[in-house]
Amino acid sequence: MFPIDLGSIADWVGAIGGLLAVVASVLAWKSSDRINKRMLALEEKREADKRLLRVRGQAESVFAAGVTLPERDGAGRWGIYLFNGSDQPIFDIAIESRRLDNGSKNATCEIGLLPPGRYVMPADAKYHWGALVNLDRCREEVDLLVKGKGKGMITEMRFSDYRRRRWCLKEGVLQELSEEDD
Repeated sequence: MFPIDLGSIADWVGAIGGLLAVVASVLAWKSSDRINKRMLALEEKREADKRLLRVRGQAESVFAAGVTLPERDGAGRWGIYLFNGSDQPIFDIAIESRRLDNGSKNATCEIGLLPPGRYVMPADAKYHWGALVNLDRCREEVDLLVKGKGKGMITEMRFSDYRRRRWCLKEGVLQELSEEDD
């Protein structure tokens, strides 16, 4: 028989140490792979959120509210406050509203273009809606109707952003409209 050389204790310690190093590196690789997948998923979510913000950003900066205009009399005492907080105009605006005294539907207020800024569209007895007033250029007093029955004066606002995407703001919820919805 051939004699078997089992080696010294140092050889055994070195071999076991090498084997443990291989096991540790495989475990570290697996662990880092899981961490990398989580980091990748987090980065993809951030990118999706950025894309959504780019798409919805302007639309989320626009709103309308009912107002009273204390300096005016008659039908012109009531109006619609329009705010475009973005740096681009919005287009093809249609605002549905209702009267506060009996809840009946007002005529649709249609505006072709609304630049950035604060505006009011007073009611008009003859033409339903008067001329758009730029509140950034005049000092007309405006009382927003944001409580009680007044908060329900504006029922729906539809518009196009500068990319020509159609949006609808209804009951505080903003949603993008498809071509079939519009």
